[in-house]
Amino acid sequence: MLWISGNAIADYRARIDYSQEKPWSLRLMHRLWRLRRLAVIAGLLLAFGSILVHLAPDWLAWPPDRQAQTLQDFYRVP
Repeated sequence: MLWISGNAIADYRARIDYSQEKPWSLRLMHRLWRLRRLAVIAGLLLAFGSILVHLAPDWLAWPPDRQAQTLQDFYRVP
């Protein structure tokens, strides 16, 4: 579905008319495209956080104890 939504948005930007073929699809695909963008951003932030926590565990001394413990629990830092 995410591949289809990307194509639907590309077709929309290229001014291809979807009104006759599938009137519901463009709105749905646009929402899925936005969801994909948010998922990619969240995934990159989580990956960056994992790298930061595992490669530089002394970084966890910077936030308050409660947040540091939450990060250690979330990323399962030994």
